[in-house]
Amino acid sequence: MANTFTVTPCGQTEANDLIGRCFAGYQLWFGSPDCWGHWSPTKEVPSDTNYRTEMFPDCVEYPPEALHDTAFSPYPDGTPVRLYASKSPATIDTHFRWMKEYGIDGVGVQRFFGATSAEYAERDDFLAEIMRAAECHGRLAYMMYDTSGYGGGGEQALARMKADVEVNVEPRMLASPAYAHAHGRPVMCVWGLSPLEGKRYPPADEALELVRWLKERGYFVIGGLPDNSWAEETGPYAAVYAALDMISPWTPGRFREETLAAWVEDHLARDLAYVHAHGQEYQPVLHAGFAWSNFKSSGDPNVTPRTAGAFLWEQAKRYAAAGVRQAYFAMLDEYDEGTALLKAAPDSYALPNGTPYFQTLAADGFWLSSDFYLRLGGAVAKTLRGECAVSDDVPVPHSEGPVFWRNGFEMREACAKVRGGTATARLCAVDVCVPHGKVLEQEAVQLEVASVLEGAVGDVCATGRYAFGFAGVCMSAGRCRVTYRLAKTAVTVSEGLTLSYKFRPLSAEGDCVGVDLLLDDGTRLSQYLPAALAPKGVFGGEDTAFADVELVLPEELVGRTVTAVLVAYDAAGEGYFKAYLDDIILQR
Repeated sequence: MANTFTVTPCGQTEANDLIGRCFAGYQLWFGSPDCWGHWSPTKEVPSDTNYRTEMFPDCVEYPPEALHDTAFSPYPDGTPVRLYASKSPATIDTHFRWMKEYGIDGVGVQRFFGATSAEYAERDDFLAEIMRAAECHGRLAYMMYDTSGYGGGGEQALARMKADVEVNVEPRMLASPAYAHAHGRPVMCVWGLSPLEGKRYPPADEALELVRWLKERGYFVIGGLPDNSWAEETGPYAAVYAALDMISPWTPGRFREETLAAWVEDHLARDLAYVHAHGQEYQPVLHAGFAWSNFKSSGDPNVTPRTAGAFLWEQAKRYAAAGVRQAYFAMLDEYDEGTALLKAAPDSYALPNGTPYFQTLAADGFWLSSDFYLRLGGAVAKTLRGECAVSDDVPVPHSEGPVFWRNGFEMREACAKVRGGTATARLCAVDVCVPHGKVLEQEAVQLEVASVLEGAVGDVCATGRYAFGFAGVCMSAGRCRVTYRLAKTAVTVSEGLTLSYKFRPLSAEGDCVGVDLLLDDGTRLSQYLPAALAPKGVFGGEDTAFADVELVLPEELVGRTVTAVLVAYDAAGEGYFKAYLDDIILQR
């Protein structure tokens, strides 16, 4: 086979071999003040009324030169909201540094058919920046063409893609030692090989010509297949699938947690039988979750829940059990469709103030640090490579600190949905709220209120629009107690771990309300630290203001696990207790 590359590839080495490694899709389409594409639907400055992404990035660690001012309301701490530009060298370097830090091997660089136009050529220097960052941080990259928009283009569209390979991509990427190889050849992926959407993807004859041209040129060709029935194709596209070197079937939107097992059982054995029969490699697509209610008005918020990493981990377990040793994450930076592994807002504290809804990492009721899915992605890569055993449960902690859990009880309305011609809006939690709320204990107390309440700052809330209200009647002169579980947690107690919260009692008895913690052996923080539920001396009449409560967990609890955050009342004597609690935080 004659190689006809524009430049001479570096050649395959042990370091740049794609086989046995995990890559992530890299969109690089978030714009800057020149054109705010993908941050906003109008491509003008994003704001509280002009935004598009489902998730919101955590931009704390980006260097200043990567960030640009927006018109969003500030963060709750008053900091202005700035967003990154994808193609900035500082942004690209930050992303590759994170991939090295967390153990993701590299990226498939997304290049859409629309970007192959000659008018984009002068903007393609970012491709060289990608390779420089990959070399600097010991990561890999390869080109992944998305053919969306090709359909109906005919020979002109095919010629345009071939020219883009020769003129724009090869000179900027192929000579780098960080360009991914497989079976001795540089890797090229073509996504969107399917007969199902002729107006979107190339027809079979042109798709086959492109695949063959790439292989004759010297490439190892991956096919990204959006068609779930590709392995049973008997029409013209069957020749396209048979010509590929690696098969990578698309999965986002194909299943949720409750249908995952059935989907994999129905497809995986068939997929593997096909690739083994055709001498091909297999690269399954794993995704953390999916939603696009801000991007598509017909979409539902959190339509494929992430379930605190359990959804992604269950996929990895099933592929690992089948002997699959590599995978493709969809996606590294796809905030639009809620699949991003990159650092994202964990809760309302990391969102702009105001009304915009964004899906946070707390959406499923567990508090996760902004880097949780990068850590989990690295764990998936290690597991598929066989470097660690497959665990039943998600193998990374929810947070490595300094914040381990927090809850401001905030909710926001997701964008309007149309059902049967009626416009509605859905109130969605952006904090943990009370997904596992339950009365655990009740003795001589008639509980009246244990719920998230909306109200004014200084009255119901310490900050934001929502707080937790707790009220009831003590019906005995003896001991009265009630305990309500706010949420399940999995926080390992470390030295110096501190519980803090905002507290406003509305009655003298309400001064005995407090936050308690359930430990893994069934005991509670208040058993080791009675001050947790003792009178706090805060109540001073109906004008009592919110006070700060702070408790350092005793050293004897170090190494134990906090399994739930509780709100409790424990006191003697009849009376009425009422209190508001807000901004509960476990941090070190």
